[in-house]
Amino acid sequence: IGPLSFFNPNTTTCISLMETTVKYLCPKRTNVILDIFSGVGTIGLCAAGHCDRVIGVEIVEEAVEDARRNAARNGITNVEFHAGKAEDLIPKILGDMDETLEVAAVVDPSRAGLHPRLVEILRGRPQVVRIVYVSCNAESMAEDVAKLGTSTESEADDFVPLRTVAVDSFPQTLHV
Repeated sequence: IGPLSFFNPNTTTCISLMETTVKYLCPKRTNVILDIFSGVGTIGLCAAGHCDRVIGVEIVEEAVEDARRNAARNGITNVEFHAGKAEDLIPKILGDMDETLEVAAVVDPSRAGLHPRLVEILRGRPQVVRIVYVSCNAESMAEDVAKLGTSTESEADDFVPLRTVAVDSFPQTLHV
């Protein structure tokens, strides 16, 4: 983990968060997991055994290099990590992918939430059948979930939120 990479320092709740995320991301074996805002690869690497392929996207180049090293150190070979803005990379990644593949996406954005283009991209791709949203900001998550679940197109399928689970990684820190 490099100095520019984000990592949850509360390892006890981090384990719970990873287990919960993978449980909802992969209720059955999935073709592809798209790990958006992948950081050092923690979620994607934890989920790699439940899918054929993990594709991680992260804006911080140093974190992408760390994710690749973490995969190599752990002998995980069905992962790839890309550096760049999610709203720029995801359209190409999904566009190059066979539309019959089943993609489960996990997003773990900064406090600002998802870029509006990314919301439209995820909504508009037939491969994306499931989205797990990990958030450190309940307000931006609520806004994004509402946008993911509301289409302006009459024939579009809306994502329907099924459950919410709280994992408090920083207890007794309401000021954060």
